[in-house]
Amino acid sequence: MTASYIFSVKSQFKMYWELFIIGLALINSLDLPLSIAMKPPYSQTSYYQIFTLSFDTLFLFDIIFTFRSAKFNIMTGEEVKEPKQIAKKYLFSARFVFDVLSCMPWN
Repeated sequence: MTASYIFSVKSQFKMYWELFIIGLALINSLDLPLSIAMKPPYSQTSYYQIFTLSFDTLFLFDIIFTFRSAKFNIMTGEEVKEPKQIAKKYLFSARFVFDVLSCMPWN
């Protein structure tokens, strides 16, 4: 039984979402070490705190979105749209660990 709220592998929205998340990760990978090592004055402002919290929240939404995204089965060449199979594959992947760590507020 497939769910209608599973995003297809070929979904244009999914492609744009993934690009958006990659952009956030790049910004975060540049900003986080700078704010920890240098402690610039802007990192103490409430605007900056809201900015970083919104990044963490978007990374959390990415975890939820990934649970609702179809996976591609390399062996059969078909999309896997079964929610339990998607969840099992994602939970036991290294990506899940990195995704959880990325939504932690580190600074």
